[in-house]
Amino acid sequence: MKKWLIIFSIIFGIGFITSAVIAGQVYYKELNAYTDYDKQDLDINALQSIYIDSQIPVQVEVTQGKPYVEFSQNFTDLLGMAPEFELEVKTKGNSTYVNLEQTKEITVYLGIQEDKASLTVYLPQKAYDTIQIKNNEYSYYSKYRDNNINLEDIDVKKFEIDMEYSEVKLKGSYEQISAHINSGILEIHSNQPAQLEVQGRVKANLTGQYQGIDIQDIENREIYVESEIPTNIK
Repeated sequence: MKKWLIIFSIIFGIGFITSAVIAGQVYYKELNAYTDYDKQDLDINALQSIYIDSQIPVQVEVTQGKPYVEFSQNFTDLLGMAPEFELEVKTKGNSTYVNLEQTKEITVYLGIQEDKASLTVYLPQKAYDTIQIKNNEYSYYSKYRDNNINLEDIDVKKFEIDMEYSEVKLKGSYEQISAHINSGILEIHSNQPAQLEVQGRVKANLTGQYQGIDIQDIENREIYVESEIPTNIK
């Protein structure tokens, strides 16, 4: 009886090691890589207001050249079941609408090695009536989830963001700012009296001039305010 148990144990051990080796070879040598890229120029005459709605992380930066929007994606997994996206840019009057929508979802989260996608919008240094940025992210396997908004020396009458995992830097003249951030850092310097609303788990550093600051649902974070004029903080 003991002899048979020993034999079965040896057979089981050999089978387990063989399966592990085969699985390792499949995982490391037969991964499926998927890449996607799209770039579209923006109409400089239709940028008085800009509305950005994306299902992947958003980067917004200032450019000295022509304005454009750029989408890139790198996805590597075992089953070859990459998510797919479609970039659409529309203009209406003096407004531009940038929409990045997911057209194909991941059905099986297995053997994902890389899941990185981003949408970057390059805007000229000018005065804007409205800049609105919304980011409803799909489920990510990887850590690449950061949104980065860097609009220093940009003037905006009405600035709105509704995002996840964000780092936002604003420096300019504003009338109204609404920042709903799930988690991240918010740095704002307003050159004129602005009305500000902040919501979410965000660490904020606010300098310059504020007519009023409305703080809502701030959890486990700190807000520093150094206003050059008297301000009403609610």
